[in-house]
Amino acid sequence: MKGNTISKVMGGAALGTALGVALAGQAGASSLPQKKAGQGSAGKEMLQNGDFKAGMKHWKLEQAGAKGETTVGNEGPSGKPALRLKVLEVGDQSWRLQLHQSPLKITKGKMYLFEFWAKAARTTKITVNCMQNHAPWEHHGAATEIEVGPTWKKVSFPFTGPWTDDNARVTMTNLGTVVGQSYWFAACSLKEVKK
Repeated sequence: MKGNTISKVMGGAALGTALGVALAGQAGASSLPQKKAGQGSAGKEMLQNGDFKAGMKHWKLEQAGAKGETTVGNEGPSGKPALRLKVLEVGDQSWRLQLHQSPLKITKGKMYLFEFWAKAARTTKITVNCMQNHAPWEHHGAATEIEVGPTWKKVSFPFTGPWTDDNARVTMTNLGTVVGQSYWFAACSLKEVKK
């Protein structure tokens, strides 16, 4: 995919270790390659309000020693709704500002696909993961680092459930890096990929 960086996957548990993370740099680009025989099909939508039409409902902005401000407007690809997050204060760690949705039921060994559109006012890297929404807050390798910049990018993050948990979450994290930075997220989706 010309002009895009395929991000590396941290840890061996993520399905992305084998598949990588597919990024499409143009707003109208296809999110994934065409399905091939044996790839399986996507199940039902697991996220609520993934399109942000209901504002921040079902989403949480975690501000643990950092501070951000969220607004929702029709700033997404093709004028669709998007969440804008502006960084107001940073903490001692970049993960102290993060956006997530929970509770989600994840089953060990099952494959999932988390997709969304993202951009940032200034080019930077963020982390996307599926993690426990409780102590010990582990993701066991179901995480990846992606680069986002001023152009909308479709992010596709495939992973395998590292445990069975009824209180998991998908997270965009490491957002608290620079005061004044802004991020936009749109059209979020999480589905089980059935064989």
